[in-house]
Amino acid sequence: MAITTPASAVVQDRSQRAMIWMPSKHMGNLLVSLRAISSLIEHYGEDKTTLVISSAYREIIDAAGITAKVIYFPHGAISFRQLWSFRQLISFCRQVRAVRADIAIALEADTISQKLLPLCHAKSSLAPDRTASGKPPHSALRAHRFFIYADIAKAITGREPDRGYPQLRPSPVAIASLELKLSQLDVNPMQPLAVIHPGATKVYKQWPVSYFAELAGWLESRGFQTLVTGAGVADGEIVEQFKKLADKNVVSLHDSLSIAELVALFHRASVFIGNDTGPTHLAAATKTPVAAIFGPTNELRWGPLGENVRIVRNQTPCLSNCSRGSCDADYQCMKNLKANTVEEILTEMDIQTATRNTPQPLSHSAHPVLVTSAVPTVIHVFKRYNGNYPLLNAMVSTTPGKYRTLVCYLSGSDDNNNGVEALGVKTIYLNLDKQALNWRSLNTLRALRDIIDREQCDLLACQFRGAIAIGAIAAHMSSAKPAVLGILHGIVGGGISLSEKILNAAITPLMVGWVSVSRDGMEEIYQHNINIPRHKIFHVQNGLDYSRFLAPRVATTRNQILDFDATGKRVYLVVSRLSVKKNHQRIIDAFQRLVKTAPDSALVIVGTGPLEDELKAQVNALGLASHIHFLGFRKDIDDIMRASDVFLMPSLREGLPLALLEAMASSLPVVTSDINGIREVVAGIDCGWLVNPCSTDAIAEALHAASQLPSEQLNRMGQKGKERVLADFRKEKMVDNYERLFDLILSQHKKASNGAG
Repeated sequence: MAITTPASAVVQDRSQRAMIWMPSKHMGNLLVSLRAISSLIEHYGEDKTTLVISSAYREIIDAAGITAKVIYFPHGAISFRQLWSFRQLISFCRQVRAVRADIAIALEADTISQKLLPLCHAKSSLAPDRTASGKPPHSALRAHRFFIYADIAKAITGREPDRGYPQLRPSPVAIASLELKLSQLDVNPMQPLAVIHPGATKVYKQWPVSYFAELAGWLESRGFQTLVTGAGVADGEIVEQFKKLADKNVVSLHDSLSIAELVALFHRASVFIGNDTGPTHLAAATKTPVAAIFGPTNELRWGPLGENVRIVRNQTPCLSNCSRGSCDADYQCMKNLKANTVEEILTEMDIQTATRNTPQPLSHSAHPVLVTSAVPTVIHVFKRYNGNYPLLNAMVSTTPGKYRTLVCYLSGSDDNNNGVEALGVKTIYLNLDKQALNWRSLNTLRALRDIIDREQCDLLACQFRGAIAIGAIAAHMSSAKPAVLGILHGIVGGGISLSEKILNAAITPLMVGWVSVSRDGMEEIYQHNINIPRHKIFHVQNGLDYSRFLAPRVATTRNQILDFDATGKRVYLVVSRLSVKKNHQRIIDAFQRLVKTAPDSALVIVGTGPLEDELKAQVNALGLASHIHFLGFRKDIDDIMRASDVFLMPSLREGLPLALLEAMASSLPVVTSDINGIREVVAGIDCGWLVNPCSTDAIAEALHAASQLPSEQLNRMGQKGKERVLADFRKEKMVDNYERLFDLILSQHKKASNGAG
């Protein structure tokens, strides 16, 4: 596989699946490359982009808000010294191959990328030339390492990323953990913090420790609490020497903070002073004022970026024969840079002695309690409002007066079509910035916390995966301290990243339970997570009000409803979002085979989504445009189902899909996946075909079998499916089960709260 240079690249097709390689072991290089990485992810889309980075820097990716899929390179495995390390490397290689990338992009000409990039088996690749990548561009203004990454991104996207870093933001979990550690070290939460990082990876980058100690005394005289950071044996020796020379009030955090906690510390600090090291870049990326001390290395190429950064160096030029490895002047450029010079720079920077980004206390009483209620208050929280949701309408229809029910949407605005409001349920639209809808955003957490306290919430039901971490942390921050349930509407099917598993393990102690919509889903939650005990996993099967789907078919309006001539045709129907997990591509391939033996077949696809153009192109390429009809978004799903003959849902992953229940209520026989919650609905009754969704052959065989049956037999199969959903998946049964669960949770939570009090 040839490695091309950026100069030979052209703007790349946005529809490709891209894999971006940046497995550098140097923290500074990764931070400097983040703008280019974000630009590439935006170009290809989060759902089609995979990022490869060092496993040491997971928390940097989280703090940068990058949500694309990430594969972490296990740096320890490259030595092949231990069997477990070798296994890690093999696992990494399998993950890389499984992506099936169309294009592989290496941002550095490092050894790992050069040797392992071919494992992608990508159709094309792009990387800087190894012999030229270490040389700065001709212009001194573009000498910085940033432009090596930026030029690659520009060659692909057509535009250059903004210079600098995306701002790193600490997670609430990291903030809380940091505050606990600082309190244990008797750090005054109201005193401004100055962070000193006296270590360096190379001796020639080391400013004398005695100068750092002198600087610490100067900072203390101006009201700062000095904290010293470092990691590893070499830094440990430097920190010990620093502590002996500095005032006893200096607090050591050597080897005691994770990267996430370092981000929280730098975000909190009023100033950071350090050598040419990765942590100096990390501090700059939090927008903390930084004084970066440079000697033999070139700050024009390696310096931290940002308006709040000042480079501090001695103005005496280096000797002509000075190098990183040796210096006849014994690196006088560092030794002649006295502490008072740095003090003058800090004075010019006008470092404030006020606290910076001091976190709010977790327990607070400043928020007014506006509501008191004799019945428990249940708040259903959603990450965003995406229109009327029939399942939620059914879910909130609990026994009148039993609960005070509210629905809160973190983003989105009222479109006057929300069925929840028609039921008289109080609805809150926070309309928060979509970019801040994650558990790392303190503004989002505070906004939800304020709602929880204002409404005196007793039970917070977090709907869908995206709202669960936000709800759990916001509830923990609140005074009301409600019980928290996470309701998972889909089944993970093993498709959950390690970072998600760690997050779930971290928030589980803040929750009373996780709810699956199927029995199989309970086991999946347990098997695919790290620290969720079985007693915290419940299930409540979905149920709907099917009244609009029970009306008899009106055959005379069939052509009008479907918007094509369906006379004499057997109509197969798909209703779902046009996305990968819904498996439309295999459905179309299988349908092509059906048309050869049953030409009077028509496939109707209802829905919109990211694959719409790709699926239409597939249909045209196969010559099926006269047989396959895309109806787009439709509200009259009940009429469309009455106008169809067989319902198809061979999805790759599902929970307990509502469209399947609606199709069965409409008396349609089904061809659907032999997976998870679907199996609970369909297995054991002759109402259709369960198939392997990963097999086009299996889907095609089921379609052929359906085409061979007379209409009367299909109707009998559909009738059995209708009887099943009306007996076991009714709205009333689901609501009764949720009431039982809510009562149990509220009772247990009340006892636990009283016991804690």
